[in-house]
Amino acid sequence: MATQDSTTGRSILALSLVGAFGVNSMYGLAWRNGYISSLLRLRDHGPYTLPGSNVPILTCFTGIGILDKALTLAGVMFANVTDGSAPASSMYGFQFAGQLVPMFTIMLVEAVRRGNKGNVMSWAVLWGCASQGLGYGFTMPIYAIVHLLCSPTAVNRSPVMAQDVRLRSTKSVDTIIPSLVLGYVVPSVLMAIPISSPMLHQWLGGFWQGYPVWVTLIQYGIGFIRSRRSEKDDESKPSAPVESSRVGEEMVLHRAYLFAFAFSATTNILTYGILASVKLFPSLFSDHIRTALTFRNVFIPPPFWSREPMPNMAAGIQNFFQYDQYVGSTAAIVWATTLWIKARKQAMTLNNWLWLAGEIFGISIVAGPGAAWMSLIWNRDELILGDDELFLNVEGQSGDLIDTGGEAERDIDEEDLIRL
Repeated sequence: MATQDSTTGRSILALSLVGAFGVNSMYGLAWRNGYISSLLRLRDHGPYTLPGSNVPILTCFTGIGILDKALTLAGVMFANVTDGSAPASSMYGFQFAGQLVPMFTIMLVEAVRRGNKGNVMSWAVLWGCASQGLGYGFTMPIYAIVHLLCSPTAVNRSPVMAQDVRLRSTKSVDTIIPSLVLGYVVPSVLMAIPISSPMLHQWLGGFWQGYPVWVTLIQYGIGFIRSRRSEKDDESKPSAPVESSRVGEEMVLHRAYLFAFAFSATTNILTYGILASVKLFPSLFSDHIRTALTFRNVFIPPPFWSREPMPNMAAGIQNFFQYDQYVGSTAAIVWATTLWIKARKQAMTLNNWLWLAGEIFGISIVAGPGAAWMSLIWNRDELILGDDELFLNVEGQSGDLIDTGGEAERDIDEEDLIRL
């Protein structure tokens, strides 16, 4: 369990407040504006068609009753986001989808840190499923609080903490990019493209809901194939010193973080580009698109205390997802900032705080909030793994601290991989 200090205590208090706000702004608003009652009435009493259409609701996905009920609700919730009938909801969904890549990337990385082996942070797939099923804004404050309380990586910088931050396996992190592409990006594209069969379109939407599971299974499969292919090569390689293995860890982390950052930035900038095109070249777009695709319509939700009925179900689910992203990202930024501060050698000054706030705000606006908080984790890792002083007492030693190409690189057993 992580040692609690004043920084951790203040962060947990802030995260608790953010989480409480998230419940009110997401589920509270959805209840007050009538979305939840409309959703349940549509499912239980009909008409059994998707909102704003005559398309029958698909109710059988797996044959497992409770799972099919959840997927049916999800299908209704995502229908207007993916079918193009509500351009503002679709545009916002595209931008939000890009922010989930940094989120799950960090969860996958945290799962394979040495200090998190065997604890609750190693179950990335469960945290991902919770985020998908309950909401990013609901899950992220809990994830952050649990991490600060339970993870040995959430303490102040020290040689022990530096060892806990290191990876149990670089190979697991090296598989994150292809796993995310195949398990998340491809299903996202399939869910969004126009398909003539409404039933197939709903089934693809239901399949996408399980992306944390697909990413994890693909990651395990790729890792298993690569380990079998390189097993003989590993036997002939001498063990690398700790310093060299740290460089390898920094390299694979750099690739994973860069991919997630670029993905977040690309979706965010493309969203701005489309909104700007509608504003600057209105003659190229229909009246419906010009009215719908404005910055306000896409990004600004109603006040969280509003009791005004939603105009339609597309607007209702968009408002839910707006607060979902903003609350989840706020919690993630608080958590990542806490870890970054704990990794610093010097105490924070007012000037440091102002620069940090400006950096977070700037990256959030340009590249997206997912890129902003992930960059803090990225910088934290560089501060720790790149500091030779933290590893002076273990440099040159052998044993379980040597991992690249050696035994600790193969230390992840099937139980560890399943927990990813």
